[in-house]
Amino acid sequence: MLFSFVTLVLTVALAGSGLAADAPSRKKVPAPAAAAPVAPPPPPPSCQTAEFREICLTAHDPLERKRRAKDWLAGHGAGCSIEKLLTLKANRQIWLGTADTPDLAAIIDTLIDARESATASLQPPGVPPAAAAERSPARR
Repeated sequence: MLFSFVTLVLTVALAGSGLAADAPSRKKVPAPAAAAPVAPPPPPPSCQTAEFREICLTAHDPLERKRRAKDWLAGHGAGCSIEKLLTLKANRQIWLGTADTPDLAAIIDTLIDARESATASLQPPGVPPAAAAERSPARR
């Protein structure tokens, strides 16, 4: 028993120094690869209605105004609360003017529907939306 322990210690010591030519070769087990650092998730898009208004009121050409409004909605609309989406919907005609088209209205309505669906899925079953809103801490 003592002999096998001493042999093992000498084999390990000699293998580490590179002097053990006649020592039994052992395959080195590669160290586990370090996991690649996981990038944090991107921040949710911000929804500043002032940005949308500024885009709409500063672009003179209606086609350019419509394109910029669509781009903003595509990039920021998912981060908007229902209240902000309703603000966009209420002011859409004023801010967009002649660039206001049914497809822009549909984009905003789709965003509102998606937000309402997401909110409805968070409510306990059997609780009407009005009752859930009354119990919500955000409404207090």
